Amino acid sequence: MRTRLNDKALQVAATSKAPKQVSAPPELVRQQLDRILKSPVFRNSHRYSTFLQYCVDRVLAGESDSLKERTIGVEVFGRPDDYDTATDHIVRSAASEVRRRLAQYYQEPENARDIRIDIHPGSYIPEFALPEEQRIEPADEAVHAGRSRRWFVAIIAALLVFSGLGAVIAYRSSHRTALDLFWQPVLNSPGPVLLSVGTIARPENPPELKDLTVRDALFQVTQVTYGSAVTLAKLSGFLESRGKHCRFISDANFTDLQGGPSVLIGGRNNRWTLRLNDNLRFIYQSGSIRDRQHPERTQWSVDATQPYRTMAHDYALVSRLRDVKTERITVSLAGLVYWGTIAAGEFLTDPEQMRKLQSSAPKNWERMNIQVVLSTEVVDGLPGPPKVLATHFW
Repeated sequence: MRTRLNDKALQVAATSKAPKQVSAPPELVRQQLDRILKSPVFRNSHRYSTFLQYCVDRVLAGESDSLKERTIGVEVFGRPDDYDTATDHIVRSAASEVRRRLAQYYQEPENARDIRIDIHPGSYIPEFALPEEQRIEPADEAVHAGRSRRWFVAIIAALLVFSGLGAVIAYRSSHRTALDLFWQPVLNSPGPVLLSVGTIARPENPPELKDLTVRDALFQVTQVTYGSAVTLAKLSGFLESRGKHCRFISDANFTDLQGGPSVLIGGRNNRWTLRLNDNLRFIYQSGSIRDRQHPERTQWSVDATQPYRTMAHDYALVSRLRDVKTERITVSLAGLVYWGTIAAGEFLTDPEQMRKLQSSAPKNWERMNIQVVLSTEVVDGLPGPPKVLATHFW
């Protein structure tokens, strides 16, 4: 049990002359804040560290009423005074990520008994909670006498609370979908998700945009294939809907990949996808997906010499693992042609499609590294539903 102090209580504790009331003075809160900001989950992020420090400073200064979304956007993130908070979500996104990082900090055993600093959903005002041994104790003798008569009721109440909490956790665990389980390592990782899409060099003399289809014009303007662009939009929308902020880099470097979880889109045009899968069971090789354990298999390939629009099938490879070089959770997906990439994006965002993976998965598969080979039939230039051809868990 912890006793929570709001900003008014902190001021009373700091100004009172009675030692029994000085339980969590601002100096101790500032020391705790300094430890948090120097921890691995905050020290490499100027944005989230600045946000947290600003909010704590305002509370300790007795100015918690000023912690409004617009004020924070202007003073912390340099937005203009009249910026539109309905379309610019920078403060809400930052608050969500700070909450996630604070939770991660206190999950570490060595931090479990620290003074807690929390910013609860729906508010930007930090609350401070004392560990058990530092909680404020009333000095009233009548309170102490009554405590001995209430201990049994308190134990029963605690048991009921924990029983109810256990039931809620069990219910939620049993109702998580296969899609939730697949993305759990990404969503639980600190930091925003990096979406890295491979690019292709533009031709020296590109045709006029007015002469192109919408699909081809998109490629000429962005240098990103149509399939990658569609999949990027689908995945970023899915992750943002789960409260995970995304950042997009068309040609990421190794430092970018070390900043948090990553999703790599594209195969031959994305060097990081090729590197990630290079030593795994299923690999990209010469216009095909090959199985190292069964090198005789050659059916997962497309004929690059046939007319583009006459292809009837495409194949894709999906991988999810902790990259040994970046030590970050990484998901990669790519088709041999763009239809496979689109089908892989559908597979990774549709609960019904993801059940196909779970049906053949071993126990505790969500904690394992995963590779999945998919196929899709192409009809009238459009990919059909993805089909699971092979899986590997380790």
